[in-house]
This record gives sequence, C-alpha cells and structure tokens, in this order.
Amino acid sequence: VPTISVENQSVTEGDSGTTTMTFTVERTGDAQEAQTFNYSFGAGDTDASDVTALTSGSVVFAEGETSKEITVDVVGDTQLELDEAFTLNLGDAADATNTESATGTIMNDDDVPTISVENQSVTEG
Repeated sequence: VPTISVENQSVTEGDSGTTTMTFTVERTGDAQEAQTFNYSFGAGDTDASDVTALTSGSVVFAEGETSKEITVDVVGDTQLELDEAFTLNLGDAADATNTESATGTIMNDDDVPTISVENQSVTEG
C-alpha cells in the first residue's frame, strides 16, 4: 500500500501582497494505481487575515504519480506579531490509518519598535 509524506514548511509573511507556501506531498511504495488523499487544515493560531483560505480538498494521484503540491497564500502585513502556525492534515480516502500531517509556519518579519530617551537638562532659576 502506498504511503505519503509531507514536510513542514515556513515562509516569511512580507509587508503586503501574498507569498505562496507550498507543501509537496510525496507518495512512496507501489504507485501503480490511482490513489486519493483528502486534506484539511487546522487553523492553529492563524486567522482569515493571515492566509487567503484554509480550505479542505483532495490530492488525486494518477497511476505512477508520486508527487503533488498543495499551496496556501500567506497575506503580508506590517503588524508586529509572533510567528503563527497552522496544520495540514492528510488522510487516504480508502485507508483511514494512512495519514500524515505537517506544520506551516508564517514567520513575522516586522521590526520591533524601539524607544529612545535623550538626556535633558534645565537651568534652575
């Protein structure tokens, strides 16, 4: 029975627009038959302002195919925040024990504000 693997991914969010995060799903073992894996996302500490959509779907491998991609568009912003993460969950549509998951991390790239104080003097009078 073919199995799947997928690696954790991370991208820097950017200040505007979107950056694509790509998960490559690899199928190993006997790949001579078509096989379908369903996927879903766990939002983790992300929300709708961080990604364009975390939807569910299917990855369909044709006979002999061993690699497929699932993409997520990460939305850039200038908001100072911690790195954020979500989970990609994959499961064989025909075998509930054949599962895999990976973490997608959105790395914050916004600068930490700094505060400076200058010495001041006043003549007493």
